[in-house]
Amino acid sequence: MLKVCLVGVCGKMGSTIAGETLNYKDRVKVVSGVDVACSDFAAKSFNALGARVFTPTGLEEALREADMSINFSTPAAEIELVPRIARAGKNIVLGTTGFSEEQTQRIREEIVKNGVSAVISPNFSFLVNTQFYLAQKACELIGNKGYEFGIVEEHHSGKKDSPSGTAKKLAKIISDATGGKKLKFRGEEIGVKEKNDLEMGTLRLGGNPGQHELRIAGPYGKLSIETQMFSRSEFAKGAIESALWLEKNVERGKIFGMEDVLGLR
Repeated sequence: MLKVCLVGVCGKMGSTIAGETLNYKDRVKVVSGVDVACSDFAAKSFNALGARVFTPTGLEEALREADMSINFSTPAAEIELVPRIARAGKNIVLGTTGFSEEQTQRIREEIVKNGVSAVISPNFSFLVNTQFYLAQKACELIGNKGYEFGIVEEHHSGKKDSPSGTAKKLAKIISDATGGKKLKFRGEEIGVKEKNDLEMGTLRLGGNPGQHELRIAGPYGKLSIETQMFSRSEFAKGAIESALWLEKNVERGKIFGMEDVLGLR
């Protein structure tokens, strides 16, 4: 039985993961959660799972019975919490997005230095990670055939980071595979698209949990590779499956991605 501490348990993703673990009750048990503040309803719902919610100051106590943490919170929180989790010797599944390059580097260094393992991904959906794979293959097949690439992403109006971590990863896949295209957000302007531009559009509307479309177009046709989430449970399922995979594939100081979880490399 894998025992998990959920960091950011009272947020949208944390509470969804807590609920999704009920579908894994023979393999995963949530033993604790960490969050800055929880509503009474959220805390009572979590307590019903037989677990307790701690504030960040009680992180070490929250980790005591846990084998691993699953983290979905904020960059500001993770910069403080991930080093403490690593120093406690606990492996980590990290799904928080919006880090700066400096913050990302610091977190990775702490994981390696303390000899724990982690799965880090901007998106834990198996569908989206299949989309990443298909994007890479599309670039390999037709990236040098004169086609143009663009990305459109849409999320709920409460999402703070823009573009999403998923959209940025799609852009990096395309840029790396096609010779360093330059990301461009088109505003109100007069001017034609430059040959090396990789245009991206972002929308924040309603309650959409996530939609990403890669468009590949030439003068005579267009290919779309799109994912549309119906529920955050898709991400929660991927995070839990990643935790179960990591339990069996721990390597000291090793950082994995979803490519490893899905056996794509």
